[in-house]
Amino acid sequence: MGGKIPAGFFSVSAREVSRGEGPIEAILEKAYQDHQFRVLVFAVKNESSERRTLENKVFWGTGDMALAFDHPTLAPQETAKLFVVQQR
Repeated sequence: MGGKIPAGFFSVSAREVSRGEGPIEAILEKAYQDHQFRVLVFAVKNESSERRTLENKVFWGTGDMALAFDHPTLAPQETAKLFVVQQR
């Protein structure tokens, strides 16, 4: 996504603001949609003092079709992006 709106999509507001549990939380940064799909972009930060492996099941929500992280693990205080695809 590189900070650009995907072709055919437009920026929208989303009701959801965060996901996760414990020392790793995902905060919604952007939301896009087209006639069929919605894409949510979250910033995920590791607030713990240990390296953590990111797991889809922790961040999976109702209506999600796919989740992907731009980094599979996070060092302490490191941030990654979480991309969520939902069908509208």
